[in-house]
Amino acid sequence: MHAELPGVAKDKIDVSLTQDGIEISAETDVETEDQSKNFVVRERVYSHVYKQLSFPEEVIPEQAESTFRDGLLEVCIPKKTVAPMPKKHKVAVK
Repeated sequence: MHAELPGVAKDKIDVSLTQDGIEISAETDVETEDQSKNFVVRERVYSHVYKQLSFPEEVIPEQAESTFRDGLLEVCIPKKTVAPMPKKHKVAVK
């Protein structure tokens, strides 16, 4: 799974997993100041991102891994393996 989070610091990202889904939240706060003329311009920008997704199959949250590089969060979560049921099962008639 990939999530684009430009301008977000790595320590401001929170990823939580359950067997049913994933929650990603991140926040940024930037303050800029410009004193180039006879006045001062200050800007404050705050943003909060929250995303919740459910999985189509069961996963193993304990084995999840994530990386964050250049504004791109990548989360790898292995699926639970289910033993395949035999296609045909013969039942004896008594």
